[in-house]
Amino acid sequence: DQSVGGVYAYHIRSFDTSGNYSAAVSTFLLELKAPAPVRQFDVVQSANRLEFRWLPNVESEVVAYEIREGSTWDASVFVAQVNSSSYALPAGFDGERTFWIKAIASPGVYSDVAVWVTNEVAIAQSANLILQRDEVAGGFTGIRHFMEDVTVGTDPVLRMTSGVASSEYIFEVDLNDSVRAQNTLLTNLGATADDRTQWSQASYSWNSTDAVRQWSADGLLASVQARFQMSRYRGVLQDGEIAAWRLNGDLASLGASSVTQSHGVTYDQARYGEGVRIKDTTEVAWSVAIPAQFNTSFWFVPDEVTTSVVWRAIGAAIELRVIYDHLRSELMLEDHLYQRVVVPLEFVARDFLCVGVCQTEVDRRLFVGGMNHSVIGASEPLAAAGPYTSVQLH
Repeated sequence: DQSVGGVYAYHIRSFDTSGNYSAAVSTFLLELKAPAPVRQFDVVQSANRLEFRWLPNVESEVVAYEIREGSTWDASVFVAQVNSSSYALPAGFDGERTFWIKAIASPGVYSDVAVWVTNEVAIAQSANLILQRDEVAGGFTGIRHFMEDVTVGTDPVLRMTSGVASSEYIFEVDLNDSVRAQNTLLTNLGATADDRTQWSQASYSWNSTDAVRQWSADGLLASVQARFQMSRYRGVLQDGEIAAWRLNGDLASLGASSVTQSHGVTYDQARYGEGVRIKDTTEVAWSVAIPAQFNTSFWFVPDEVTTSVVWRAIGAAIELRVIYDHLRSELMLEDHLYQRVVVPLEFVARDFLCVGVCQTEVDRRLFVGGMNHSVIGASEPLAAAGPYTSVQLH
């Protein structure tokens, strides 16, 4: 799974049932050669399309080519990955635009050098521009996670918070109506790596751990990317859905559900918008008919790591609740008989966690994932006990 050419060393030892390792270590050196830079890469505009052409690489290991758009290869937007020597896409917006290309050799090794071409694109006569957004000019009014506002020159920019594994900036585009047409989504983004250590802070002892650092931080600019997600939401539930809550500034829901409790309700920034902030004095509940077999998912952003009930479904003399036990570092799905499905989970305050609950006829399942967590889950052979008539957040 290496994407950069070079020599990689793999070491192996054997061990027995008592845990004793072999004295000798076997080493295998794997050399992965990066393909040569792509030759004669060019792009021309043909009416309302951009036509890309290049010469195929001579290496037999080359399996594909990746095209990106942006000011540099690392700070660019993915356009396409193709296995031929040509490509076409809608022209989109006008102006001077720069495209990049690299060859990809099996098993996924990219060319060391990206080849680029710049083209002055003219807007097509048939284009119908519906919406254009400039987040820099607008001051980044969307939802940000693990990012902070700074100013570079006179421009507002977003900077990743130090010490986190990932960060996001999310903004919505609402066309206010349904439009049946070819969708062309284009974006232009820029990114740079910066080192926040100042000379006044660099007073380390010569042999200290802090002194063993790069002179200038690299940053992983290749991880900066734009993602487009088109919502299926059209003001109604999808087939098979019973109810849905966004909680973006209010408690309203889609589907046959009504608010039955609403005490101490406040809102705060959540995963994709605002969400209900659950405090000791908060009580929120809805009446909703949930069948014995169901599945649901929701985002949970803890302010602190403590034992708490995260979610609860209640029926006639039955209950199903999601609980986090901070002493055991376990997320649990527990019913009124204290039967549990347990998933080991460690997190820190302000982690963004997505919890999934599924009840089939013969088993009960619990899943959890998140921004900085891969998805894990567990199941137990526990039969359905519903139906349920209420959902609560207390």
